[in-house]
Amino acid sequence: MGIPFQTSLQHLFERVSTPFHEFLHSAAHQWTDEHALKWQCYASGQMSGADLEREISKDPALADYVKTREAIYH
Repeated sequence: MGIPFQTSLQHLFERVSTPFHEFLHSAAHQWTDEHALKWQCYASGQMSGADLEREISKDPALADYVKTREAIYH
């Protein structure tokens, strides 16, 4: 019979668990809209990896935010 999904079961589990994990994880951390904006600039290609590293060195809280987003991006 098989699974009636186009993706694998692991991918499906990741897609379901990621928002749940973000909800629990975001309650513990206070990220700003600036962190989200910097991530969006990086994800859209407006900011290079080197630029993102410079921003992380200025703001260590951005590193935590990026860690939660990398799983979605890659």
